[in-house]
Amino acid sequence: MPELADTGRRIKKLRVSAGMTQHDLAGPEMSSSYISLVEHGKRIPSGRALKILAERLGVGVGEISGDPAPAENTGVRRLDLVGRLVAARRQWDGGDVEGALSEFRALADTEPAHRQDDVFTEAQLAIAEILGTLGRPDEAERARERLTELIDMRD
Repeated sequence: MPELADTGRRIKKLRVSAGMTQHDLAGPEMSSSYISLVEHGKRIPSGRALKILAERLGVGVGEISGDPAPAENTGVRRLDLVGRLVAARRQWDGGDVEGALSEFRALADTEPAHRQDDVFTEAQLAIAEILGTLGRPDEAERARERLTELIDMRD
């Protein structure tokens, strides 16, 4: 059984890395003082509280509680993917088209089990647009086809 203080430290580390305050993490279901007590190892969050905190932090409950999670459930944190998407857009806007293209491709190539469909869609659209502006219409068309395949699979 993981140590109580370790759980609190993991929650704080995840919260801080997500750029959230204790108030943000608490939301309407909890108080920021409760979050503080949990982070300092003074309170044990219930299963329900762990689920809420994990959802807000974009991680699995196992990542917070320290329980080993099956590989298929560990996933890539949504916040990280969105941050990479924003960074790639900034690269593109700043004129580093090839660097942005490389990052968008890396995002689009995320394993399907860890993929966030909206991030994948945005990355594929950016790839197609960049390739079109670079005068590579065949590659741009393949990027659009890949996106169409995903949409067709969801329907």
